[in-house]
Formats: sequence, C-alpha cells, structure tokens
Amino acid sequence: MILSPNRAHFRGSCAGAPRELFVAFFNIIAQTLREIVGADWSDEIEAAWRKLLGDIESLVAAQ
Repeated sequence: MILSPNRAHFRGSCAGAPRELFVAFFNIIAQTLREIVGADWSDEIEAAWRKLLGDIESLVAAQ
C-alpha cells in the first residue's frame, strides 16, 4: 500500500515524497520499538525487523 503506484487512497499526501524516505521511516520505527521494548527485544524480533527492512528496501529499489 505504501509503495502503491495508485496513491488515491492517500489523497495525495505521499505525492512527491522520495521512496527512500519510507526506508528511513521504518528504520526509525524499528529503532524506537527497540528502545521501548528494551531487554525484551529478542534476537527473533531483531531478525524479523531486519528481514522486513530488507524487503522494504528491495521494494523501493525495484520501483
């Protein structure tokens, strides 16, 4: 949905935003969650986020 070429559902709010900005945005979300969760942040959670971030980067690069 975020990288959708049809952005009508965003009412133009993403128009002109560089796609790379979404990579940075999700990196910040991961970092923030890591800080909030603290010691409960597991290797499994880290691996899942790394995979998600890699998938997002791949999608952005392919656009």
